[in-house]
Amino acid sequence: LRHEKKITWFVVITFLAQPVSTLMALLIYPPDLSKEFPVYEADGIMLVAYGNALFIAGLTVMGIKLADEKKVLPAAGFTMFAISGGILTASLFEITQVVSLETYEKFYRIQSSANFLYLPAMYLISAYEDFKKWIRYIGLVSSIPLLIASFMFLFGNRDFKTLETISNIGFGLMTI
Repeated sequence: LRHEKKITWFVVITFLAQPVSTLMALLIYPPDLSKEFPVYEADGIMLVAYGNALFIAGLTVMGIKLADEKKVLPAAGFTMFAISGGILTASLFEITQVVSLETYEKFYRIQSSANFLYLPAMYLISAYEDFKKWIRYIGLVSSIPLLIASFMFLFGNRDFKTLETISNIGFGLMTI
């Protein structure tokens, strides 16, 4: 029972670390939105990456816990979500070196591939019946803006301010 409490606290803290670190990064190191594409400070990206790393740790622990409970579908979903988060975190380092639209495009290609993993992960996580229904559905709903932005990019849209706005709606819903 004591171990279960440690798991619960670890997951809660790591799940909260990601939105808190992102909010801190945006407040301390706001992106420059005056150009054709957002320009992010490297130190701000490092703060976001730290929060993401903690979040990925929480996702991994949650996946292992559910696998131990023989809840295979949501365990696989949390594992896929952790993989998606790892890809997304790796893509962040591309935008610290953004000096052209081509560089931002490379970042967005990587981010879109992470977004494509996100929907099936949310679908699998929604099979976890111990979550309230609204929690299971918000994950699925949060994937919609991410997929819209990814498909817009895939079909040639390079208005990165619009794509970022749409993606950030999805990321915002994800933090709920």
